[in-house]
Amino acid sequence: MNTLSLIPEDASVTASTFYTTALSQRELLYDLRHCSQEHLLSTDYIVLDPSAESDFKAYASPGRDNGCEALTLLLEKQGYEPYAEAGDLIILHRSR
Repeated sequence: MNTLSLIPEDASVTASTFYTTALSQRELLYDLRHCSQEHLLSTDYIVLDPSAESDFKAYASPGRDNGCEALTLLLEKQGYEPYAEAGDLIILHRSR
């Protein structure tokens, strides 16, 4: 089973650029690299590829990680929880 297929068909999604093609049939889909924080935090599921450093530049701090860790902490504070993982793929779901 494809890990992305675990996301309900009618769910809104923000995804790392690499995964947007696979999710392109979604009614509401944002590309992480190009969406606002408001749009990011309005979606039901977030699909991250931690190796896609350019996707996290907006969340990076000088001398720290590439921004993925900072983004993950922000998402957890906003009520997102781990949903599924496979290889470099991390899916978070908004629980509240």
